[in-house]
Amino acid sequence: MLIRIMVVLNVILLGFIWGYPAVHYAELPEIIPSHFRGDGTPDGFGSKSLIWLEADMATVLFGICCWMYAQPSRINLPEDFKKSPEAVRRFIALFCTLVMLIFAWIGYTTIETALGRGAQITLAPGMVIGLMFVSIIGLLIYLGKANESPNRKDIQN
Repeated sequence: MLIRIMVVLNVILLGFIWGYPAVHYAELPEIIPSHFRGDGTPDGFGSKSLIWLEADMATVLFGICCWMYAQPSRINLPEDFKKSPEAVRRFIALFCTLVMLIFAWIGYTTIETALGRGAQITLAPGMVIGLMFVSIIGLLIYLGKANESPNRKDIQN
């Protein structure tokens, strides 16, 4: 159930990543921020058409996540991890959700900054990236412990 919720959330986020720029594209100035300093102020600028590059990258990554989700056995993982395909799917869904959140946040703040509405890149992406690393480490520990369980069917007595 949790995986389905994350997949639906990913589709909604991808819709936002494409929809928000589409709604505001005509309002955007010809030059928009394309890079931000650590304090959130823009320090690089480019054409407003660059906003579509972010949406393209998010779509490609979403497609890769969908492929990995559908075929977890094709991912280059240790054999022990491949014995828990549902846990691998959970990991992929969570990872994809975090990546989509980062892309959505960057697109939103880029557009809001370009429109002069005062939004800046803040610590939120850093927190999401930190959460992603914690989640990855936690899931790897979970997968490792699940494969050490004495209830495994592949253990021969």
